[in-house]
Amino acid sequence: MRTSALTSTGKFPDPGARRRVGRRLRLSGSAFLASLALVVAGLFVGISSASAAPPTITVGNTPIAAIMSPDGSVLYVTNLGSDSISVVSTATNTVASTILLPGGSQPQGATISADGSLLYVAAPGTPAVLVIDTGTQAVVATIPFPAGAEPQVVALTPDGSKAYVSNHGNNTVTVIDTTTNSVVGTVPVGTEPRAVAVTPDGAHVYVTNNGSTSVSVIQTSDNTVSATIPLGAGALPTGIAI
Repeated sequence: MRTSALTSTGKFPDPGARRRVGRRLRLSGSAFLASLALVVAGLFVGISSASAAPPTITVGNTPIAAIMSPDGSVLYVTNLGSDSISVVSTATNTVASTILLPGGSQPQGATISADGSLLYVAAPGTPAVLVIDTGTQAVVATIPFPAGAEPQVVALTPDGSKAYVSNHGNNTVTVIDTTTNSVVGTVPVGTEPRAVAVTPDGAHVYVTNNGSTSVSVIQTSDNTVSATIPLGAGALPTGIAI
């Protein structure tokens, strides 16, 4: 992506009482921002070129994460409070369908495969990672985690062969083989790990540790922590991007 080509085309007022969770780019290059309410159902979506406030789209209860399909046509929103995923059409800014998950799954972070065919959803209530076929919108695999793990965020390696999942409850990162949908490793990191990001070459995984105010660097060749980056008292890191 050529960052030099990105320019501000306008702004719109933020209605407040929402937490911005990320920005996405359509393939055409126009940015759009998704802002999710913590308690009240609702998804705030806007195109950067719009000068007025964009529409509010009602989704499920306690929306947590928004994941864009590779072609930019669909936004998947995980709803922790209603154990569901809202499938939002970006062409019409409407909910096209709702994927119902097992009761009590409490979906949090998620990611999508490069071809857009599979969603990987962290479900701390189960606890497990749920694999969803985006074509049939059905759960096609459930990868169980230990009791108390509290999986939070999922990130795929560039080749899609592995998924790395942060576990807020037991201070580890789980490594999943996506070919077999099985756990192939567990990496101890800092306390209360949250966000996960994989480098473009797939060589390293960066994990924010909210409790120990640090970032763990995992070497994917042997799934060991090769470095820990301290951030200082009170940093409380959550998100991370590479």
